[in-house]
Amino acid sequence: MIHKLGVVGHPVKHSLSPKIHRAFARQAGLEIIYDKYDIEDAELGLFIKEFFANGGKGLNITVPHKLNCIKYVDTAATAVKRFMSANTLITKEGGIFAESTDGPGFLKDLYVKEIDINKKNILILGAGGAAKSIISSICLGKKPDSIFISNRTQSKVNELIKVLGTDEYITPIDFSEYEMHKDQVRAMDIVINATSKGIDGKFSWEDDIPVHEETIFYDLSYSKGQTSFLEWASKFSDNGFDGKGMLVQQAALSFKLWFDFSPSTEEVEELLNE
Repeated sequence: MIHKLGVVGHPVKHSLSPKIHRAFARQAGLEIIYDKYDIEDAELGLFIKEFFANGGKGLNITVPHKLNCIKYVDTAATAVKRFMSANTLITKEGGIFAESTDGPGFLKDLYVKEIDINKKNILILGAGGAAKSIISSICLGKKPDSIFISNRTQSKVNELIKVLGTDEYITPIDFSEYEMHKDQVRAMDIVINATSKGIDGKFSWEDDIPVHEETIFYDLSYSKGQTSFLEWASKFSDNGFDGKGMLVQQAALSFKLWFDFSPSTEEVEELLNE
């Protein structure tokens, strides 16, 4: 039996997901077809409906559709409903189901890379779906000292902080209010790029971010070479990681949802870095 899978985004030509899932399928002894689908927002609903109606097994969702895809599913995981971001679709008895493996995949990659976020001060650049996913996972699973959020559009920061609420053990702080906290938070230990800036061009941000020599810069995005975010970050620190590891880890969790098989990730990440 051949299983039909794919990744949907706009643009999507750069995606490494087909390479990853084909490697997972070889481990599982499965036959799959995994294609890239460059779909504009206006066409997304019809595409999802027809994909699954025509025998599709599962879809990965990437930018800019992680929010809008939720409108076209029948049911969703609790975290997806709360934070309105999904990256994995699968058919179940109740119809099309939406899940997000971004946050758990991010935490798994931190664990593999021995990056400890407990008792750390974290700055997240961006306030979209990717930021929501990782912040919710961090708050549920780890205990950083603080989480700051910075975004070009101030209203999105306010909206994200409101959505996250105060029922987590830690409430994210608007980075524009850093001056009020600098006596307690001298510098950021980890800076995470959760924006799409730099995917197709040069990354830029304010240079007055308080950091130290050991600050870790983590880019949720990836590219063939060094990402433009990590190029920008190199002026502050040599401790930089791109998003390939997270991509592999969240893909493994998606694959588990589709086939109930947990693939090995180490070999696949090495394959991407060749």
